Amino acid sequence: NLLVPNKNYCKFEDWVAPLISTLHDEQDAKWVEQAKELAAASANGTMDDVMESKRPFAITPSEFIARLGKEIDNEESVLYWAAKNDIP
Repeated sequence: NLLVPNKNYCKFEDWVAPLISTLHDEQDAKWVEQAKELAAASANGTMDDVMESKRPFAITPSEFIARLGKEIDNEESVLYWAAKNDIP
């Protein structure tokens, strides 16, 4: 467990909440895109071919952490340098 002063947590939450919302919107857009592709494939009778090439889209923990590093804009952060140097 980690004890964090409430004001610091609130600052973090204010910073990360919009990012999570953006990631959620991006994930939803990918789902919609895949659903449209699958619907078109179903109508064309090529559903099996499309299903083999598609996987459900979800942001992985490592993708989330990389995104935090890209958004943090602080050279003192390990996440910043990992993202900048494409280190998973």
